[in-house]
Amino acid sequence: MVCIMITGSIGGRLGKQMNFETEFEFARIGGESIIKFPSVFAEGAKILLFACGSVVQLHSTETGEELKKLMHDAEVSFITVSDNLNKEFEVFTTTVDGFVNRWNWKDAVILTRWKFQDEVIQMHFIDSTLTSAYVIFKPSVAKNAMFNLVTFHQDGQFSTTEIFNNFSSSPQSFCFANNIKCFAFILRDSFGVIDLKGKQRRPIYHKHSAALITGHPTEPILATGSLNGEISVWYRIFQHQLSCTICHWHPYVVNHLVIRANSLLSGGQEQVLVKWDLRDLNGRHGKSFCARLHSAVKWITISPNSEMYAVCLDDNSVRLITPDMTVKFQFQYFVRRNYLESLASGDVGESPYPAGLLYNTFDFLSEKSPYTVITNGRIGELQFYCPVMNKNIMNVDVIQNEFVPEQEQSIVEKLSTDDHLHTYLKKRYLMSERLDGAIQFIDIASFAIMDDWLITAECFFAYLLLQKLCTTCLWIN
Repeated sequence: MVCIMITGSIGGRLGKQMNFETEFEFARIGGESIIKFPSVFAEGAKILLFACGSVVQLHSTETGEELKKLMHDAEVSFITVSDNLNKEFEVFTTTVDGFVNRWNWKDAVILTRWKFQDEVIQMHFIDSTLTSAYVIFKPSVAKNAMFNLVTFHQDGQFSTTEIFNNFSSSPQSFCFANNIKCFAFILRDSFGVIDLKGKQRRPIYHKHSAALITGHPTEPILATGSLNGEISVWYRIFQHQLSCTICHWHPYVVNHLVIRANSLLSGGQEQVLVKWDLRDLNGRHGKSFCARLHSAVKWITISPNSEMYAVCLDDNSVRLITPDMTVKFQFQYFVRRNYLESLASGDVGESPYPAGLLYNTFDFLSEKSPYTVITNGRIGELQFYCPVMNKNIMNVDVIQNEFVPEQEQSIVEKLSTDDHLHTYLKKRYLMSERLDGAIQFIDIASFAIMDDWLITAECFFAYLLLQKLCTTCLWIN
């Protein structure tokens, strides 16, 4: 979903067929996703980088202030930084058209560019001179990814050596670990591990099919997530006596895992970030939670100094969370709905963002309110989005109920009753039921706004009654 401004004349003779391509000018000004891949920290936890379409934005984690924009000619596919504490960090970006860019980020100037035939989806430097890197390519003509050792030259040239090529290009299906000495990748009923220094390889068989894998940055430790929400932590991966610890809290498949120091972070559809203590995974105090994130967790990043977590959510936002599991700051752009949820809105409307698409001013916040587009946002919410600033101004929670899938409630009953979070989940209101696999949600069908008054009409299909129900609300500022 992108916001497009249209300029042109709408006059003309009645019955005349309008040619949008010749009579209107279209300009994309906002609405791009900022969660297509994990965010990146720099200078410890002081700066956060994320991509918004073809633009990489650098923000202060203290104030949220935008420090710089790095403009590209194509959509950005990966970001990495050389975070050397002894000198200024450098930014490396890749784009879908095969370019790798080395930036002077303070001046927003590209220092060197390299052009590859295929898209680079990951890149990890293995020396302090930033000349050699392990690079993962996503070929345009093949399903599997390619893992190469690339030597970069300052004149834009490079040399490459293939290491491995038989694994999925999904970024959650492979990882590096142990100071980039280990490479692991998911197979059908197991996962493979390669010792990049000793060239040793071994398969590790998995009781349940692994859906994703992650590695410890400095230790020979791996973690996998299964389709049933189970997490397995693997120790001594190159020793004869392999060790595995299993922990289970998530009722659904885990969307993302990340490890650093003694912590393992996980998140998924439950809209909860879980922090596990690797020293006491299944103990009474082995995990802590950051709940009520209002959207599913998609990506998690831990800062190099472990002082901050960046959590990308399905609603197109990034939340900064401290180690004590409190939300410090949020970057929210155009609120996007999950694709499957959008498909389920057929009973209400074909578009997941209708609600009038009104472009108007409002004075709920101040006398100088910006022009906004008012559409559906999260499930049961209206969003006020400013396309000029590409910023979410505010959200109005119309239904004021939590969304808890039926499957989650039934599984919560079987889990440990000692956890306060599970007690909280049991008491939450079940917003809708699922029958025959259909995903239910509420859509804001229409609204009217004048001065400090807002009227909304919400619409949903009640399967138990086999009819569509509508309710209206009057809002006064």
